[in-house]
Amino acid sequence: ALSDSLVVRMPSMTDIMRESAESRDEGMERLMDARERSLEKDRALEDVRRGMMDGKKPGWSEKNAIDESRKELGAMQKELKDLSESVKESAEKLSAEDMASLETVEKLRTISKMMDDLAEGPLKDAIRKLTQNTANISPKELKDAIENYKVTSEAVKKKLDNLIKLLDMVKTIQRFDTAKRLLEEISMKQADIRDRFAENAGDRRLAREEEALASEMEKLEKELKEMAGDLSKRFSINTKPLEDSLSNNTPSKDMRDASKEMGDGDRTDSRKKLDDANRSVAGLQKEMERLGDAMKGANTREMREKLLSAATELL
Repeated sequence: ALSDSLVVRMPSMTDIMRESAESRDEGMERLMDARERSLEKDRALEDVRRGMMDGKKPGWSEKNAIDESRKELGAMQKELKDLSESVKESAEKLSAEDMASLETVEKLRTISKMMDDLAEGPLKDAIRKLTQNTANISPKELKDAIENYKVTSEAVKKKLDNLIKLLDMVKTIQRFDTAKRLLEEISMKQADIRDRFAENAGDRRLAREEEALASEMEKLEKELKEMAGDLSKRFSINTKPLEDSLSNNTPSKDMRDASKEMGDGDRTDSRKKLDDANRSVAGLQKEMERLGDAMKGANTREMREKLLSAATELL
């Protein structure tokens, strides 16, 4: 029963890990594109402001510049809401599949709420400040209105940048959580295959299961290498022991060797290779536990401080 549940569940975990990351990455990219377009329109609006300083009467081109800025700001608001929903959905999936710590899930939920607050608060206010009739407005009134909008717009974009940085940090933590849980699942499956082989070495299905597990482990080894680089880049954590462990121990190779011996019917070598695979996985788990302990220290406090600071800014 243990074997069947894990064989079914592991690809599901891998798929969710990939899909949730891709969804957020695409959403962040669209949001930042919208931010850049909004900045470009704001620069055109600055030309309008300078023209009003010379007493120029607002005309079609000025009205069009305001409309374009408002349009791009609205697009940015939509992308922010969409990304917030994607982050929220990701948090719920991770929670349902037990693929991230409760603390990490709560951080994602908090960031999603902050994004909603920004979209419906300061960002909505910035859009409102650009929604006015320019037909009977004086050059000074328009100049003042644009300057007022500019202050709000710059503050919104600064808060947005801070939220994106926070999301990047939490993404890295979540990536670690998910990889750690997937490694635990693989370890359980590896131990299960070893125990079942000891009971019934003639079961040919075990060789196929071991080969499938090797493929899953190979994917995880690649993810662990990339995750280690991400952790060392974003946090003050020494990931070299994990990287060395990945270089010196290759559980996926041990698993494939075990699968071959099992398929050939060599029981003695099969047991040895299965033990080798168990030790390799255990070594990686040890390093992941060490990293987990490090992340519960200063970096957790740093994250809490950043979240509190970002929340305070949005008040």
